[in-house]
Amino acid sequence: MLLIAGFKKDLKDFAKKEIIPFCSSIIELSPSKFLINADFKKIIINSFIVESLHELVAEFSKVSDISGDIFKKFIKKNESFKVKCNEKQVCIDLGQAIKDGAECAVSLENPDKTFFAEKIDEKYYCYLAIHGAEDLSKRGYASNNNEFIPADAAKALADFSGYNDDGNLLDAFSHEGYIIIECALKLLKVGPAYFNSKNFDFEFPEPKVKPLKHKLFCSSDSMADLKFAKQNAKLSKTFKFIDFNISTLNDLDYAFKENTFDYFISALPKKISMEKLFFQLDYIMKKKCVVVILSSESIEGLFEEFGFKITNSMQLLGKKAFKLERGF
Repeated sequence: MLLIAGFKKDLKDFAKKEIIPFCSSIIELSPSKFLINADFKKIIINSFIVESLHELVAEFSKVSDISGDIFKKFIKKNESFKVKCNEKQVCIDLGQAIKDGAECAVSLENPDKTFFAEKIDEKYYCYLAIHGAEDLSKRGYASNNNEFIPADAAKALADFSGYNDDGNLLDAFSHEGYIIIECALKLLKVGPAYFNSKNFDFEFPEPKVKPLKHKLFCSSDSMADLKFAKQNAKLSKTFKFIDFNISTLNDLDYAFKENTFDYFISALPKKISMEKLFFQLDYIMKKKCVVVILSSESIEGLFEEFGFKITNSMQLLGKKAFKLERGF
């Protein structure tokens, strides 16, 4: 089936890597969309990064290029429809083509199906929503709408780190707990759509959950954040895999033993002391370790004395994500 997969443009590389195993072909239409040939069920079940999934109906330069018969495959005579498009004339012309070709009625208020038309470069793409797949990035486990970092971006940070249950992991500024939860779900091979499975008209396979080899630690200096993180972990059924801890930046070396962690992944709050952070990381991280931080502040000249070096970086949500390694 030809599908249009949408995602945040900053997450393009992560989306591609995630869905390639399930696609027979993949073409980049724009920085935030791929045209793929795949089984939509496999994409929905396995994806963490894809935000939306639509079935391609037609691609055209002008509406008159389309044979009206093509729409009969997508809508029945007794069903109603409407068209959504930013260009009014295309909306009118496409609506008429669907009405004539499939011999069905328009209903702007309560249609059975909604056709979308979008111009990308010099072509228009007409597509249909797949039931339940309009917002795949929405996590069914999330108990708080005030997100410091979206869950799909948290998953991207986990992928960016390279973490694969190969050491102890800490997020010391956990906010809603998404980074640790997304790491756990990735390791358990449970896609986030599983928690919204009632929204889809097909059956989800039950995940085969196995114990993790290493510990995941979720820490914060805010009781409110830790409360939401615990709630989200319970709803995502990852609670038993995570250790929760209340601690400030100043007392990380009291909260955790020396040389405890192999990985550190955090979206840093504003106005954090980078000097203190790297001082604490030097103590709690092992001599061979990986640190990934998302920050709006510069870290230049603050980490070298502790043996860290930047091995990768990327733009994410208007901030900069850094991957630092030591001992490799």
